Amino acid sequence: MDENNGGSPRKEESEELSEEQARLLKEKIRSRLLVDKAVLLDELVELSADHISLEENGKVHIKGPEKRKGAELAALTLVGKKLAKLGGLCADDVADLSEILEATGLTQEVATARLSDLRKEGTVESPSRGKYRIRSLARARKVLSSIDSAPRQGGE
Repeated sequence: MDENNGGSPRKEESEELSEEQARLLKEKIRSRLLVDKAVLLDELVELSADHISLEENGKVHIKGPEKRKGAELAALTLVGKKLAKLGGLCADDVADLSEILEATGLTQEVATARLSDLRKEGTVESPSRGKYRIRSLARARKVLSSIDSAPRQGGE
């Protein structure tokens, strides 16, 4: 019961919308909020260009690794791997620990600790032991945006 409405039960908001209003609302949500995957990919490529480069075989190189923290290095490697797969440079977006170590220059102990942190925060997933990938394109964009907005620091 809604005391502000003379004691009569309150209707759900969705019941209050006419079919036309519901149609217009759906249209507005789609036009204003729906993510265009092509636009997202274009943004990712542009954001990534300042941080990574890729070889023809999909190998990821991080630009200025000495200025980055361990979690950034690991995440950038996995963003690069995702983009390498999307670009047809490799068959899979999963990187094993040895690839991450090679790309980042981190020790195994530091790399596994940072990857564990990234897994806990939902940025990275591990489809099998010792294999990692960025969870989604949206997470990749978040990684790149946070790196672009963070002050540069060195080392781990």
